[in-house]
Amino acid sequence: ADPQQRASQRLDIIFESGALARSIAVAETLERTHSLSTRQQYNLAYAHYSLQQYGEASRRARGLAGTDQAKRATKLLRAMGR
Repeated sequence: ADPQQRASQRLDIIFESGALARSIAVAETLERTHSLSTRQQYNLAYAHYSLQQYGEASRRARGLAGTDQAKRATKLLRAMGR
């Protein structure tokens, strides 16, 4: 199996299980070696938001402008009042 695909699937499973802090760590590691999908980038922003890391959540959500996740990212920014 493709290592990048396996790592990506692992990230999705961890995020969906609700282990948000762990998903941040896995995403940041994966991000250094491979690219994240825009959905995974949004999930990473949401994980930071859920853990009250609003600065990082905002930075990541703003980075999604012009992507297929822009609408969701805008809603996240509004929820934070940013």
